[in-house]
Amino acid sequence: MITAIEVLKAAADYEAGEVLWNDTTVSATECALYFCTNAYRSVVERGTLKEDIIASWAERDFSSYRNISQDLPRFDQYEKWNNYSLYSSGDYERSDLQLFIPKEDIQNYGIPDDVVQRFNLTQRTVGSTTHFVNTQLLIRNMFWPLRGDYASDQTPTVQALYQSANLSATFDQVALAVSNWIRDISGVKQNGAGEEWVIHIHVDWPYMILPLLTTVLGLFYCLWSIRETRKLHLEPWKTDMIATLANSVDAETRAQLRHANRQGYLEEAVKAMTVKFEDVGCGLELRTQQT
Repeated sequence: MITAIEVLKAAADYEAGEVLWNDTTVSATECALYFCTNAYRSVVERGTLKEDIIASWAERDFSSYRNISQDLPRFDQYEKWNNYSLYSSGDYERSDLQLFIPKEDIQNYGIPDDVVQRFNLTQRTVGSTTHFVNTQLLIRNMFWPLRGDYASDQTPTVQALYQSANLSATFDQVALAVSNWIRDISGVKQNGAGEEWVIHIHVDWPYMILPLLTTVLGLFYCLWSIRETRKLHLEPWKTDMIATLANSVDAETRAQLRHANRQGYLEEAVKAMTVKFEDVGCGLELRTQQT
């Protein structure tokens, strides 16, 4: 165990000054932080790591974290006097603390057989973590609101614990922060498989034949029009209406079309005509012939 903390909290009506201390309701909560081994199900989605704890064990190998020297009788006396705590001032030089996953749980929780099953914590890691939690993060006597001579000795953790609506959730966050720190400094790595999205483009060619054929024919017609224009030494008119009017049909054809329009058979007259360019000596002119 790293630390244990008991929290006594008076009801809100006492803090508001509505009731006396003897009449208020007091709630008590106890939380603890301890070293344990967790099995995680880790998934990376869109670059974000998501983890779920499959199971957790607080199994200690009691043959570990022992005195390195041969003075075992005196060491056992010290362990009993120190209440078998993981840390205290003036400690012996110890071997690594070893935590493990029970073999029967490997199969029960579907954990791969090649996963690391034993984890070592050095005496320095155990000591520094326990010392930080018990002397800087938490202190022996904490109270809130701040009053009296001890107000300056309180840590910011006191206010967080007092204002917490769920102490278990608060301690879970503290445990997660310490766990992530230990995992970051650990040299133990577990290999995994990564997956990456790769975009493949499939063209369904039967559906592309008609658009491609239309495009090719349009391009061919455009090239053919350019070729014929240059062959006849003509300038491309495009949408120039002045050029079209300058080379319009002759006066005789215009008279026939006007007469047909007045008589009501303009459409039939146009269908019976063939229009082509003829050189009249001063340039090209549209001429019509009856078909």
